[in-house]
Amino acid sequence: MRVVLDTNVLISAVLVKSGNPVQIIKMWQAGLFDLLLSPATYEEIERVFTYPKIQKRLQAQPDRVPGFLELLRTNGIWVEPTVQLKAVKNDESDNRQLETAVAGKADYLITGDDHLLTLGTYAGIGIVTPAAFVLLFEVHDSE
Repeated sequence: MRVVLDTNVLISAVLVKSGNPVQIIKMWQAGLFDLLLSPATYEEIERVFTYPKIQKRLQAQPDRVPGFLELLRTNGIWVEPTVQLKAVKNDESDNRQLETAVAGKADYLITGDDHLLTLGTYAGIGIVTPAAFVLLFEVHDSE
C-alpha cells in the first residue's frame, strides 16, 4: 500500500505523544505501508516546523524535529510529480499533496484538511482522516 501523509498529520505526529497520527507513523515504521514524499511536500513540512506556534510547542523537545525529518528523508519513497493540479481552489498547497499522491500511485492520502477531505477521492486515491485510516487497519486485522 502506498500512502501520502499530509503535512498536518506529520506535524501532529511530532507534537502529540499519542493519537492517530502517532499510530500511523508507527504503522509506517512497522512496514504496513510505503510513505510517499516529493520535494515540494518535504519543503512544506520543513517550513511548517519553523512556524513560531510550532516552535513554541517544541521547546521542551527541540531534538525531535531533526530526527523526524531524517526518518522521512531516508525511509520515504520519493516521487517527482510531472503534472501541476488545480483541484483545490482554496488552498494551493493542498494540490502539492494531490500531485505527490498521483505521481506515486498512492492508495490513500491521509489528511485532516477539509479542502482535501471534501474531495473524498481523487484519481482513484482515497482521501481519508487519520482516524478513518487507522480504522481501516483495525477492521482488516479483525477479519
